[in-house]
Amino acid sequence: MDRIKYMIVTMLPKIVVGKKIDQEKVRHFFGFGVENEISLEGNETNVKDLRGWINFAKNIVEQDANFRLVIWNADELSKECQAVLLKPLEEKNSKSEYYLVVKNDNGILPTILSRCEVVNLDKSESFFESSWLEIVKCWKGGPAKCVIYTDKKMEPEVIKGIFLDVAERLRLEVRKKINGKRLKILSLALASLKDLSNSKVNPRLCLEDFLLQSWMVTRQ
Repeated sequence: MDRIKYMIVTMLPKIVVGKKIDQEKVRHFFGFGVENEISLEGNETNVKDLRGWINFAKNIVEQDANFRLVIWNADELSKECQAVLLKPLEEKNSKSEYYLVVKNDNGILPTILSRCEVVNLDKSESFFESSWLEIVKCWKGGPAKCVIYTDKKMEPEVIKGIFLDVAERLRLEVRKKINGKRLKILSLALASLKDLSNSKVNPRLCLEDFLLQSWMVTRQ
């Protein structure tokens, strides 16, 4: 369990891209509420204010890791402000979880982009939900449903995307409430993602094995 919690905490900072940013939509997608948010408006911030916010937020998160650090309109931060963000984004042992919300990631320095996971909210939400719903159907339908699902023609990258989406969804669910079954399935998903990095592994069989093992977990 400690290994899983460590992997959850050390997830990469997020750059969240959306043409029309709805703050509630962002919070819902990533599984946190306004009460768990320490935020800053990028279009109203200078270097001094940003440094103060980073130090304040870091102290709060050290006491309570449930808080998320969100910079709205981060693409409107000055280049000087973005440069200030580099160091905290690189702190791998930090408990701070950053979300830089932007309308256009072209406004973000390449050095920051390389340190973050880019999530296109306009494209990801529907696939994220559909992948999760399909997996839930497999768990409800049993082994036969799992096998039928994996018989579909899917490219290796699509299968990898399914694992990423399932792992992200479970990570968000675990944040809301610690649950033994969710932790076990999350561990299976992360192990499967590691297996997929081996070119000798058959992605379809890897997905089938995950579905059958996770189905057994749901039945416990």
